[in-house]
Amino acid sequence: MSPSTPVHEDKRSPMLALGILSISFLMSVNNAVSGTIPLMEKYFSDVSRANVELLIVIPTGGVLLGTVISGLVSNLLGKKYTVIAGLSISLVFGIIPAFIFNYPAILISRAMFGVGMGIFTPLSVSYITDLFPEETRNRLLGWRNSVGAIGDSIMLFIAGFLINISWHTTYLVFLFLLVPILLVIFFVPKHYDNIVSEDGKEVEEDVKVKP
Repeated sequence: MSPSTPVHEDKRSPMLALGILSISFLMSVNNAVSGTIPLMEKYFSDVSRANVELLIVIPTGGVLLGTVISGLVSNLLGKKYTVIAGLSISLVFGIIPAFIFNYPAILISRAMFGVGMGIFTPLSVSYITDLFPEETRNRLLGWRNSVGAIGDSIMLFIAGFLINISWHTTYLVFLFLLVPILLVIFFVPKHYDNIVSEDGKEVEEDVKVKP
């Protein structure tokens, strides 16, 4: 579509909206493993309770760092690959405690999990504001919080089954990150029409996302 084409209706693919909303599906994903703390306290008997509980808290610090660098990474890679990179970082480091039982390694993996979350989460909002006209935009922003709550519930449900096996396997719940990764890869384009405002009217401006 040529630059400055008036937007009369939203014709964007529902799968595009699903791909973008799937990023928000995991806003509170860290809550899914909070139930492992009592079991981890027993396993790491030589580690203080405060340090074990730090495993749940430290991702928040990682999120702050990831949020700070998200814009820089986005300028370098483009939004799509920044989201994929953030999701992939959270996936890889999120499941490490399922296979490595060393406390320092798990602590680092939890921090890096948060960094990944911080990288992709801010873009879930900017994608919506950039790609959709006002009516659809407002609706999707409202759905974003609901989708996050639903995702939190589903992850907690899955984690509830996994924790019955062991606290290690509970961290396999982060394999669910594959869902938004695949949706973003296949349904969120590298090239799109950006919704901008021109003289009080919404128009579509051709934008290329760095490959």
